[in-house]
Amino acid sequence: MALVDDIGMMDEDRRGGGSFRKIFGVLFDPRTYGSIVYMLLALPLGIAYFTFVTVGLSLSLGLMILIIGIFVAIAFMAMTRGISVVEGFITGALLGAKIPHRDGGDADDLAEFTDSEGDDEQESKSRFWQATKRMFTDLRTYSSMLYMALMLPLGIGYFTIAVTGFVTSIAFMLAPFGSLLSDHVMVMNVSGDEPEFLIGLSEFANSPVGLIVVALVGFVLFFTMLHVSRGIGWFHARLAERMLVKRS
Repeated sequence: MALVDDIGMMDEDRRGGGSFRKIFGVLFDPRTYGSIVYMLLALPLGIAYFTFVTVGLSLSLGLMILIIGIFVAIAFMAMTRGISVVEGFITGALLGAKIPHRDGGDADDLAEFTDSEGDDEQESKSRFWQATKRMFTDLRTYSSMLYMALMLPLGIGYFTIAVTGFVTSIAFMLAPFGSLLSDHVMVMNVSGDEPEFLIGLSEFANSPVGLIVVALVGFVLFFTMLHVSRGIGWFHARLAERMLVKRS
């Protein structure tokens, strides 16, 4: 009976330790900070990607009636694939996305364009058009375009969540220290015209006990944001793997 009780206590300890690691282990996970960095980079990246796709598509379609439009479209497609490789490196480094950059697609295309030394003109043209055909018929080219277009709304969301969440949580945690350093620092400052509920909440928030509660709320919010950031990083890594990897 005693042995059973000891085993039960050990299981509870393991469960408790596991819960502790799940909650606070995110603080020591490098992917957490990679996700935060990516969330902050997502907005400028999203603006750049969205601008590139919209301008590139507009020029390619608008000039298609002219012979130059074909070469503009080819250049746009090639740049799209190149940017998708760069984005694959970024998501791989920061989010742990498993994106094979040399999957037989880009490597073969690059070989088609560059390994033409010693070939005659006819063979070089043939290799060029074969690589171009493969680029235009590869679904990854178009999924990469869609990924870049989606990066603008995703980037706005990621950036807003990161800045709002972490700034708010850190401000709450530092509120007691700010109040100690200066009497003018107030967590809530409402006028006498506000409802009594808000006035009472402001008085409590600025009291010694209220400041401790605010700091605890900030602490909980901070770790919540770490987990949210880690989850967003996991989600975006899977999205990049789906849309930036060539399908067989």
